[in-house]
Amino acid sequence: MTTPVKVATTGDKVEERGQPPVSKPGAQGVGGVRTTVKKAENQDHRKKAKVSNGAATEADFPIGDGFSITEDEVKIVRGMVKFMNDKGMTGLLIPRNAKHIKAEGVKVEKLHPLNFLYSLATDKDSRAYLRTMETGTTVFYAKIKILWNSFLGYSAFSSEGLGRELIKFFGDSTFEASKPMLHLFCEAVGLDKAVMEPLAETAFREQKEVKEQGKDLLEYSGSCIWEAFIVQTFQER
Repeated sequence: MTTPVKVATTGDKVEERGQPPVSKPGAQGVGGVRTTVKKAENQDHRKKAKVSNGAATEADFPIGDGFSITEDEVKIVRGMVKFMNDKGMTGLLIPRNAKHIKAEGVKVEKLHPLNFLYSLATDKDSRAYLRTMETGTTVFYAKIKILWNSFLGYSAFSSEGLGRELIKFFGDSTFEASKPMLHLFCEAVGLDKAVMEPLAETAFREQKEVKEQGKDLLEYSGSCIWEAFIVQTFQER
């Protein structure tokens, strides 16, 4: 049985998922909730995810004390990506399959997007599924990436996905303000900060440019701003 932990949801209300995070200006959580993690130098005491052969056996606060994820949630996230990869876009159009993936998504809809990404980036099979989805299918010499774009939330089939969730969280923040959190994410996943930082910095710069053009970040119809950052997390290693 998974031990209940709390995360902040709306306003000052707290759900039974873990301790509430500490507020920090410039860090907006999913659903408009302001959240943060403690600075890296204060994180030595946090609970780490125990990973064995790519499978998390415990994942309480892999990124920081304010961002919790349970073992069951890790399994749900990984199961969703496997299901999408197995069924393909055509299979997901079948009502029962579409209903299943939607129901699974509801179970983790309040999950922090970095924890969602953590669940996939720390699992060998999930990384392989994502590479297959990102590669797409060649049709008449053109790459078709319907399933991948749906995963990101940038397709005619889906306006909700990991790419848009990252914008919801980081859209009102800055690269400098978010660096401690991104460093913790890299540490938890085992990624090189020197490689990930420029990708994140580019995403923040593009977000700023879109906003300066007077466009709504979530309605922005260009490519996924966080795509390069996401792709790098599941490269072979």
